[in-house]
Amino acid sequence: ATGKRLGLSQSQVERELAFLTKAVPQAAQSLIGRIEMENEALPATPEVRVHLSGEMRLLRAIQKIIIPDMVARVAG
Repeated sequence: ATGKRLGLSQSQVERELAFLTKAVPQAAQSLIGRIEMENEALPATPEVRVHLSGEMRLLRAIQKIIIPDMVARVAG
């Protein structure tokens, strides 16, 4: 319905959805990889590591739970 309101054809909507359902998970993986690399350059103190491990758990939860759910809703 939104695609129609934007003046997009059904095939354009399907192409964009197909692109997004592949691009978003890949972008999330790339972002997490860059953050992991940046984190390696930070001090290895226990306080810093605790913070970074919590941050990475949150990012992985988003990657493994939230994004697949959103993609399924958009694709469905």
